[in-house]
This record gives sequence, C-alpha cells and structure tokens, in this order.
Amino acid sequence: MKRRKVLGILIIIIAVGGLAIWEFSLREYALRDEIVVVEEDVQKGDKITAENLKLMGAQVKIKGAMSKEDRNKLIGKRAAQFIHKNAPIFKEYLLNNEETADKQEMILPIPERAIEARSKHLKKGSLAVIFSNGNLISKYRVWRAAIDEGDVEIIVNNQEAKNLSNIIATGEGLVIGCKI
Repeated sequence: MKRRKVLGILIIIIAVGGLAIWEFSLREYALRDEIVVVEEDVQKGDKITAENLKLMGAQVKIKGAMSKEDRNKLIGKRAAQFIHKNAPIFKEYLLNNEETADKQEMILPIPERAIEARSKHLKKGSLAVIFSNGNLISKYRVWRAAIDEGDVEIIVNNQEAKNLSNIIATGEGLVIGCKI
C-alpha cells in the first residue's frame, strides 16, 4: 500500500514536471511557425537581398506572411513601402521586378559610357538635372547612383524613357547635375 502511494506521488510529480517543461520551453519550439522578416529597416524602393532577410518564429499563424519556403522568391524584389525591422513580409509589401513604386513610371539606367560629367552629390531620391549639348533635357528623381562615378538609374515615364534612350543612342554625352 505504501509503495502505491509513493508510485502515485511520483507519477504526479513527473506529470506536473513534464507539463511545466512543455509550457515553459518545448511548446514555443514545437508550435511556432517560421516566417521571413527583415533584419534592418527597408526603405520604399530598396532591393531585398539575402542579407536583409532572416527567419523568426511566430507564436501564432500569421495569415499571408511569407514563410521560410518563400525566402528565395523574395531576393531581388523591391519594397513597395517602408518595412520595419523584424516585421513579417507580406506579398503586398513587394513590387514585381519591373515595377517601381509608382505604376506609371519605370527605372531607366543611364550607362556610364553615356555620361560625360556628373555630380558627386547624386544619391537615391535626389533630383537629377540632365543636360545634352548644353540644353536642359529635364529633371528626374534618382533611383540609384554609384558613388562618385558609374551608371545612374533614374525614374521616368514611358515618353521620357523613349526621349532619353534616343539621345543616348546618338552618342551625345549627358551632363548630370544634382539639385541640392
């Protein structure tokens, strides 16, 4: 009879201990869903890289959040909006590869060979003032600019892209200034 009491108490202690271990440590790992989050803040228009992404466990299923299976599909996409650090990524937060933040616009790369001179102050978001043969062509928002020299990517509409492409095709050098 005494052995049964000891055995009963021992079973109760093991059960309570197992329940405590489950609640305080194992449950989190067994039931969580891994989602993809950004490691640092991502600005609107920035390109998502493998270094930007990490996996994080979520206590509850977040409907629509990108899972670890979707991680490779995210690399190379551009952000359609600002994404906070450690925020889950949803499909709506990203642009297709050819889209820009504004649907009527596109990104036009100006190759280094077409640039006669350029401002060292060009950076993402600044206003580029472009001249050809001393004539003002127009002003454009900068999407990306290599530091000091190299190619520049600007945001243009379809007509502006056609006009600039024609000027570049003629071989006339472009002078790109920056409105500060």
